Parts: sequence; structure tokens; C-alpha cells
Amino acid sequence: MKELENEVDSFVEAIKNTKTYKNFNKTLTALKKDPELKRKVDEYRKERYDIQNSDYYDEQAADNFTEKYADFIEQPIVGDFLDAENDLCRMLQAITDKVIDSVNFE
Repeated sequence: MKELENEVDSFVEAIKNTKTYKNFNKTLTALKKDPELKRKVDEYRKERYDIQNSDYYDEQAADNFTEKYADFIEQPIVGDFLDAENDLCRMLQAITDKVIDSVNFE
């Protein structure tokens, strides 16, 4: 098990050395310099998550959300962070998919 833990640690370091992770970390650091803006981004992310993971699709709620935050996400620091977060999530999802497929997990 110790050997596997060492391999995982190395793999995590490899992830941290990717352009995708470095960009995410850079944009997160920039965002954290403005605690109020970071709070608003977290609020946006929570609301988006709730809409996306609702038991039913509420088109009106989705439209209201889009309208409410249209100008907000156009702010460079906000848009850059959200794009970087999305890129990192996609990279991690691709890694997870490959691991699951490779071990024949059903």
C-alpha cells in the first residue's frame, strides 16, 4: 500500500505541474485578494450548482440566474477564474474516467 501511496503522491505533483492547474491556482490567488469578490463568486458557484443539480429543470430559474449574473461573470478576474476552474474540473474528470475504465470498475 505504501508504494501505491507514493505513486499517488507523485501523480498529484504531476497534476500540480500542469498548465491547467497552475492557471487555476493563479486565478484563485488573484481572486482571493478581493475577499468580497471571492464571496460573490462562491455565491454564484453555489447557486449554479443548485440549479444544475435540481431534481427538475426550471427554465425560468435558469434564465433568471443567467440574467442576474451576466455582467458579473464578464469581469475579467471572475471570468478567468471560472474558466480555469472549469478546465481543471474537466481535466480531473478525464483522469477519473480513465482510472475507472482501466480497472474495469462497473
